[in-house]
Amino acid sequence: MLRCGVIAIALLFVLLDGAATAATKRPIVYSKVTWEWVGPDGARTQVRKGGLFASVGRKPHQLTETPGDRQPSVSPDGQAVIFVRDGDLYAMNADGSDQRQLSTGPEIDERPLIAPNGRYVVFIRRASREAGGDLYAISLAGGSPRSLTTWPGDDREPAFSRDGETVVFVRSLPAEDGGTNDDLYSVRPTSGIVTQLTRTTQDEFHPLYSAKGLVFNRRKTAAGGPATIFAMRPGGSGVRALFARRPQATIAAVSPDGRTLVFNRFARGLWAKRLVGSARRSTRPYRLHDRGEEDLVFSPDGQRVAGLFTSYGTVVSLRSIDVRTGSSRSEGEVFELEAPSPVQTSIDRTLAW
Repeated sequence: MLRCGVIAIALLFVLLDGAATAATKRPIVYSKVTWEWVGPDGARTQVRKGGLFASVGRKPHQLTETPGDRQPSVSPDGQAVIFVRDGDLYAMNADGSDQRQLSTGPEIDERPLIAPNGRYVVFIRRASREAGGDLYAISLAGGSPRSLTTWPGDDREPAFSRDGETVVFVRSLPAEDGGTNDDLYSVRPTSGIVTQLTRTTQDEFHPLYSAKGLVFNRRKTAAGGPATIFAMRPGGSGVRALFARRPQATIAAVSPDGRTLVFNRFARGLWAKRLVGSARRSTRPYRLHDRGEEDLVFSPDGQRVAGLFTSYGTVVSLRSIDVRTGSSRSEGEVFELEAPSPVQTSIDRTLAW
């Protein structure tokens, strides 16, 4: 059914591949679902359509036809895509061909990340929706998953180091008040050695590797409240606030080379900061967009960030922003959250580029 579309997309990928600008023009992969109620009153049924899409040339091209396919991860060479379907992991070529199942079983597998070497995938496995998660790894070629962490609580938010040797993650620990306290840990996928990186009564979350170590968010309580951004060395030493005045800010993304941080400032929009620079002036934060958005993803060359941006309260658009100039452009998807049309649209905020 998608054969002609797949061929067209494959030709587009061939045209883009191998050029010096291929990293910039590589498509954004995302999950979209549309649904509508059809039939007479009293006997209406919901029809759902969708799957994974690629924004090629700022136009959407469908890669899969299963509504609910989500959480894509693209290999470093851009040739493979891993995604979640009905609680299992699937793999396919970047043009949507050769779809194959990687993981099976009654467990719920989610948040796959392809390793920088492109050989295996790290993901979260849960016994049920309400159960805590553990980190697992599986070869991109298939096979049996192997456990990286075993913990009665919840392990989540994994992120690879730039060399792929280490994965940082968040672990929920029992707190004195009977609740939980989130600290940062790391694990080496090759050896399974787990290291605790933070030991505080505050919550640490959204850790990402940078050129000099790690950046992460910290807040006082698990119930929410203001968060600030901290940095530390890869092994957990040298913890410091990234900004002297500690403004309320949350991490959105770190560039592939680890040198640029994009973050949200409360009520002040989306900002960027060079984490490495020859002079203090070159590392001053600067504003990118008047609206802050989380769950952003960098282009492979680190020149742009993409995400779902909301305007006028209901209009959502897939957009990318040049992190040097702040110029914004549409990437081909615009829809209204509460459109009067009987057809409704939803896009999962987990993007891949």
